[in-house]
Amino acid sequence: MSSAIAGSGFSLAFLDVDVYEVMRDLLSILWNEAKGGEIIIVHDINSPGIRKAADEFHILTNHLWKEAIVDNGIASIFTLQSK
Repeated sequence: MSSAIAGSGFSLAFLDVDVYEVMRDLLSILWNEAKGGEIIIVHDINSPGIRKAADEFHILTNHLWKEAIVDNGIASIFTLQSK
């Protein structure tokens, strides 16, 4: 995330990334910017690396998000709770 937008937060993020390490890093960056109520949509949640990154994100955030699977795992929607 560039310094121009760091700290400004976000409302919605759509992540269509196919690499575990990139997804893990993006979720971590977004969590650090989150204030609560943001939505993150993750595409291809059934991909093993992407599911692993999402599961690690769940642990990192102390379970402060709700997940809804869309259309047989094509996407997952995370709604972040207040920290």
